[in-house]
Amino acid sequence: MALRWIEGFELFGTATGAPSQSALENGLSAKWVTTVFSSAAYLQPGRVLGKSLECQGNSGVLIRRQFASTKTTWIVGFAMKGNTANSGDIMKIFNSLELETNASGQIFVKRSSSTLGSSGDAGGETFVFFDGVWHYIELKVVIDASSGSWELRVDGSLSASGTGVNTGTPASLIEFGCQRDGQFLDDIYICDGDGSANNDFLGPVFVEGLLPTSDGNSSQWTPSTGTDHFAVIDENPSDLDGTDSLTTTTQDAKETFGYGNLTGGQSAIFGVQVNTDARKTTINNQDLRNVARSGTTENEDVAVSVTDDVNFATVASVFEQDPDSLSPWTPAGVDNAEFGFKKD
Repeated sequence: MALRWIEGFELFGTATGAPSQSALENGLSAKWVTTVFSSAAYLQPGRVLGKSLECQGNSGVLIRRQFASTKTTWIVGFAMKGNTANSGDIMKIFNSLELETNASGQIFVKRSSSTLGSSGDAGGETFVFFDGVWHYIELKVVIDASSGSWELRVDGSLSASGTGVNTGTPASLIEFGCQRDGQFLDDIYICDGDGSANNDFLGPVFVEGLLPTSDGNSSQWTPSTGTDHFAVIDENPSDLDGTDSLTTTTQDAKETFGYGNLTGGQSAIFGVQVNTDARKTTINNQDLRNVARSGTTENEDVAVSVTDDVNFATVASVFEQDPDSLSPWTPAGVDNAEFGFKKD
């Protein structure tokens, strides 16, 4: 696997501004390993479609994703909008490199306190955040204590790079930060260097969020109300108090659902991420697997242990290929597929 994580802030609610704050922050806390809301986090209209994350205040909003194993190659992309006041860390690969901006809107690539390069070194745009428009930022790092390399791209073009340098030690924790009032974040991807696909820059991509619209091939859990299984898990934002939910104690019980069609006009799809909010209802921990079904072929991700009986946590899985064709997803393939989960 190379594509490890996708985030577009699409499914944390439909409201924007202050009315979205509680649902957004609760949803982010369930999905990301660590969240820090020193300033309020708001939903706002997205860069391409859907929603984006906005920092309301000058203390900062941080979200972190912890991966199960360290890697020596990471490729990270994200969209950001800001202005000349938006200085501070915007992305950090712990134990390796970080991206920092200054009050002029320039991006610096740093390791600890050492600056390795800055936007515009390769002849591209030097001052990125000065006009309040979206820019797409990508960093690729090959981690080595003496022969590491890195490359910074802005809006798909080379901005700066370096080779034969200390880029830290293998890493597994990645952080994104909106540090100033009116700074926006959207359309995140994280790849590692594994496999033969999605192991390099993906370019200025965007994320579209979809919700269940119908029951699928398998409906083996018990709905909290009614008979339509999809109807108790199609809320936006997700119902994190468990009022509407599906439950089971049966081994291998599975649920799959049909989803709404894509609307963004995608020409290439690098992966589909299935996000399932779950908590256990027993003393013992329970295992859950996310599922993708295309045609009559199903692909199950690795089992994840659900350990909390009070708070919901998001079990997320990236499926890079259509299970039926064993090729990259097409828009038609996503539209016709089912996605869901299984008690392991």
